This record gives sequence, C-alpha cells and structure tokens, in this order.
Amino acid sequence: DEANKMLDAIGLTKKDAQGIRLLPSGKPVSIEMSVVPAFGEWRDVAQLIAKDWEKVGVKTIVQIRERALQFKMRDANELQTEMWNEDTSAFPFTGNAKVDVRNNPILTTGPLFLQWYQTKGKEGMEPPPPIKKIVELVDTARTVGPDGQVKAGQGMFRIWGDNVYEMGT
Repeated sequence: DEANKMLDAIGLTKKDAQGIRLLPSGKPVSIEMSVVPAFGEWRDVAQLIAKDWEKVGVKTIVQIRERALQFKMRDANELQTEMWNEDTSAFPFTGNAKVDVRNNPILTTGPLFLQWYQTKGKEGMEPPPPIKKIVELVDTARTVGPDGQVKAGQGMFRIWGDNVYEMGT
C-alpha cells in the first residue's frame, strides 16, 4: 500500500493493460536488475523481488550475468541496478566500504562519481551534495578517535538511509 502511495505521489498513476505503470512519455516503467549467481540463491531472490515490484506496477527484468561482465558494465555505468552483498557495512572507514563512492568496486551507486574524484572533476559526474557530505564524513572519521567516528558514522548512515541509495533484502 505504501509503495503504491509513493509511486502515485510522484505522478506514476497511469497503467497499461498489464498493470505496469506508465512514465509521462507513455512508456512502461521498467527496471533491469543485474545478478551474479556467485552467492547463494540470488537468482531466486531476484525473482521474488521482481514479483513484488511488479505487484506495484514496476516491470522488472532480471539479468543473470557473469561476474567479470557485471563489473565491466558497472564501471561503464551500464547497469540500472544490481544485487550484491553488504559485506563492508560494519566498517565504513577502513577497507573497501561501499558507502564511499571513491572505492572500487562499489555498487551501482556511483561509477561516474568515482571517475569524477579520480580525475579531480575532469571526467565523470560531480556527486550531489549528500554524496559529497558522505565522502567528507568518511575522511573526517579516518582522522578522529572513536567518539568522532561514531558521530561521523551516524551522520553518514543517516544520509545513506534518507536518500535510499540501496535497498536491503
């Protein structure tokens, strides 16, 4: 019910004969989810997600891909969304934390943001203020003690959650 309300609120109120919501252009709303069958039953989980999204009118195409191809497509900004694990959420200020768009590989959140940081703004896409703030908080957390890291972590995860850069399952 809440998902339907949210989709209606952003203006996706028209549907086709199959119940898929229509964009203002008249094209159906469609999302491709890229899945690498490397960890558990991700194919099955992706299909369950697709069924749930289609219940609210979002056509979902699950693409099973080989890992190297998915990483290549991710780096080229050719994925709409992907299913991946959250193995670095517990230590966001060390290692290859996915909340920091400067790390690679990350999720589909920002391959063009990474390129922007790597080239000092000459290529890629400048991140929006919330992403820049996360990067600032990560950098701050690496230079302060535990209390400062807790404060930075709370701010970072608040931004991450408020902007729904990822959806956990």
